[in-house]
Amino acid sequence: MFSRRNVFKALYLLSKEKGVKVYLVGGALRNLYLSRPFEPDIDFVLDDGIDDFPDAAAARLGGKSFILDKETKAARVIVKKGGITPFAPKTYTLDFSPMDGGDIIHDLEKRDFTVNATAVELSSIFEGAELKVIDPCEGIADAEKKVLAATNKRVFKEDPLRCLRAIRLSLQCGLAISPAAFVLLKVSAHLLKNTSVERIRDELLRIFSCAGAAQGLKTIFKTGINDTALPETRGWAGIGLKGYDLLTHSLKTLEEAESFLADFRVEFPRHSKRLARHFSSSIGGVKRGVFLKVCAFFHDMNGADTAMSLAKRLRMSRKLAAGFSSVVKNHHRFFAYAQLKEKNARAKAHFFRAAGGSLGVDVVFIALAHAMATRKRGYPEVKKAAGELLEYYYGVFTRKRQGPILTGAQVMRIFGVSEGPLVGEMLEGISGAVDAGAVTNKKEAVEYIQSRFFPNGQGHGD
Repeated sequence: MFSRRNVFKALYLLSKEKGVKVYLVGGALRNLYLSRPFEPDIDFVLDDGIDDFPDAAAARLGGKSFILDKETKAARVIVKKGGITPFAPKTYTLDFSPMDGGDIIHDLEKRDFTVNATAVELSSIFEGAELKVIDPCEGIADAEKKVLAATNKRVFKEDPLRCLRAIRLSLQCGLAISPAAFVLLKVSAHLLKNTSVERIRDELLRIFSCAGAAQGLKTIFKTGINDTALPETRGWAGIGLKGYDLLTHSLKTLEEAESFLADFRVEFPRHSKRLARHFSSSIGGVKRGVFLKVCAFFHDMNGADTAMSLAKRLRMSRKLAAGFSSVVKNHHRFFAYAQLKEKNARAKAHFFRAAGGSLGVDVVFIALAHAMATRKRGYPEVKKAAGELLEYYYGVFTRKRQGPILTGAQVMRIFGVSEGPLVGEMLEGISGAVDAGAVTNKKEAVEYIQSRFFPNGQGHGD
């Protein structure tokens, strides 16, 4: 069976053949100490043989290898296996790096956080009576205490992105950032200006993907990281009412959005499967659930232009940037709809067309989160309006059509009109009426054209 142990065994045997020491390091061990699920992304350190060991490992495991860093010759091996048991991953990602510092102790002491700074030589797994864990920074003790501590004072200076990574790991692993590491975060936050915006963007998205993302954003603001990573948010804490400023509202809306992602099956059971597919799909390479949380936090930015400016600065994909800007622009549109006395099909169709089709679903949930964050008393009415829109979207707006109900030729024949702009207006009117649910068949289409374009009976039909 293709399993983690078999992967380790193959690498161990290969290391014996080549006379190379191979150490298991990083997240795989950290997750073991924290009783977290195994992840098939595994890091190894080699004391020698970085030139050919990854290629040999790929050949032994039936995978493919490629260079990650030309200077250090760090390499990655991807091993894919189909049709294995549901309890084993279908893909293993194995990263091999040369030892940094002359020996494994010095290598570990140069790592970012103590919980990541342990190692096990593969030979210890298969030869020794007891597993020998190399732990120079007392990472196991910190894992037991649920503490995220830096290995040294240079951690954030050596790679400022670790400022954001610390926050993400604290969320992912349920670790409290140690007081000393928190101080280092604050004094190092400004160094993020030396980090590429793409790396910052990706780490921010990982934070938004975590459960309890709002807590991570709070830490970003407490440490001043937002001034460099998200300069658009400077001053948010001073905008609005005392005790409930823009920052407080944005964080609360994010919390509520995350609650809806967990509870939409209860809130809207009729559409639970469709909503599950919606939030598990992707937009511009980002999961829709993560996208919703990003939009929730930034929904009250100063208009679509500001949102687009942020998206461009972070170099989001065009599709992601357009979707983000559209949701920010249209999130108030829901409340305009909710206040209508007559919430007819035409109004619902207009809502989704203006919001951008499926983006309207995201707008609905942003509005729900906004309402819960600000005015829980009126939530029943807001939820009712949301339910109506979702019912229309999945029952009418997204319904597959076999083709046009009436063609241009049929319109000209039925109403006795010549080819020209009027025919196009009629066809466009029918299309809009279909979107609105007002027209569902040929008879209704003829009646619609008759009433709209020939109210005095000038046209004729058959």
